[in-house]
Amino acid sequence: MSNLGLGWPDRVSAATVSGGSWQASLPVTNVADRRITRVARTTSAAAANTVIDIDCGATKSMRGFGLFNHNLQSTAQWRIKASLSAIGSTDVLDSGAKNVLQMSLSPDVLEWEDTGWWEGIGDGWVRNMHPIIYVHSELISARYVRIEITDTTNPDGYVQVGRAFAGPVLEPAYNDDLGRGSGFVDFNTFDVGEAGAEFA
Repeated sequence: MSNLGLGWPDRVSAATVSGGSWQASLPVTNVADRRITRVARTTSAAAANTVIDIDCGATKSMRGFGLFNHNLQSTAQWRIKASLSAIGSTDVLDSGAKNVLQMSLSPDVLEWEDTGWWEGIGDGWVRNMHPIIYVHSELISARYVRIEITDTTNPDGYVQVGRAFAGPVLEPAYNDDLGRGSGFVDFNTFDVGEAGAEFA
């Protein structure tokens, strides 16, 4: 996998979303809303309640999957299944259980007081807006997607998700480098006037 990928179009936006047990005022259909602040919230953190079923209405190509604006703990896991018909009968993808936290940080950038110091997890990376992303090794065709979330000990007593994504991913051949800095090359030239002032 390259360092940078572009996921588009999002199949969830036009899909029928169901599954699990979600609060009536914050239904599972909110994960299809483009506004990530409009969250979906389960009735409890039980694994049977934290399922998202996505029906794209027809077979669509996809490779990348994501959850955004969530309250998941660093110990939580998720699993993605995709199928041509009912989940479990003609599956074309089963990611297996994946840790939602996909990175660790160097101890040099962590504070001793950070709750995840021993695991290499900074407080700023847990239970916040950072997305959970899974990119499959190849493009698949599927109509149905199921996202299973396991975070039964969530201290909030529920699982919350602001947005779900499923769709193709483009990985440019000329890609980004890890550790790249930001900046620009200034092509201006300067002339000095008779009084010593500089003109670009």
